[in-house]
Amino acid sequence: MKIILRSEAKAHGLKRYFSGKPCKHGHVAERFTLSYQCVECNREFGQAWDKANLDKVRERSRESARRLREANPEDAKERNRVAYEKRMAVLREQTLEAERATGLRGMKARKAYIESFGDFPDRRRLSSR
Repeated sequence: MKIILRSEAKAHGLKRYFSGKPCKHGHVAERFTLSYQCVECNREFGQAWDKANLDKVRERSRESARRLREANPEDAKERNRVAYEKRMAVLREQTLEAERATGLRGMKARKAYIESFGDFPDRRRLSSR
């Protein structure tokens, strides 16, 4: 990373600069031009605050999602449709696996599979990538 002075960063209108020197917590990272604060310290502080104020974070997230839905109802419908299709694809895949493993059909196969093998492995990660 190229070393740039704070004064140069301010002159060019940059939000961050890199001094090459460690902060008081030992991070050698970019710093914010306005506050001198290390970007890494800022990230850690933010994560700690989020963890300590989980209710506030969740409420803000819900409020933000509500505003987004109200501003773009058609986009929200499309996101819901895509999410539903993904869930259904996972369900179909799990049901087929259960039917092959148990020789039964439909929900009976799913119930028998869960009784025999425990729950299904999480396939959402595999199918969403």
